[in-house]
Amino acid sequence: DSVERDTSVADQEFYQTQYGLLQTKELSERVVRELGLADNPAILKMFGEQKLIDGGQAAVLDPSKRAHRVEVMGKALLEHVGIAPVRGSRLVDVTAVTPDPALSQRIADAWGKIFIETNLEQRFEASDYARRFLEGRLEQMRTKLEDSERKAVDYAASQGIIMLPSAAAATGKDAPPS
Repeated sequence: DSVERDTSVADQEFYQTQYGLLQTKELSERVVRELGLADNPAILKMFGEQKLIDGGQAAVLDPSKRAHRVEVMGKALLEHVGIAPVRGSRLVDVTAVTPDPALSQRIADAWGKIFIETNLEQRFEASDYARRFLEGRLEQMRTKLEDSERKAVDYAASQGIIMLPSAAAATGKDAPPS
């Protein structure tokens, strides 16, 4: 009469892990780099990070300090982005709150897109590693098999168990009919 969801502890752990991954510093910094937020003086000011602008009013951005700006903006972005699971579904609501609605939309869209890309990259890397590992093991086994076959043929020949085709043709035994 009533339908109950069958969610295991493992499912809940998986989703909690995904929610945690959506709130990582690495993801926020990738969003900052993707959108160029660390290179835009107006956005730095919007997030209260004027100190990252080197030339004061001239809005000069020192390229050598870009990594620091990305890190600082990544931390600031984490404070402006919300991650909330949508109740009764497997969806997640990603929200960004800034004074500029268009920027907020760009950040939220990029956040989801980059999370998906990162997830796919990790899966590809794992399957690529597994493929390379299995190819290596297969080559090792192929080499061992060839070595074993060679030793078996050598043993059989030395014990007279089988006649090698070149030896059979020389003696005329077991030669194919003409």
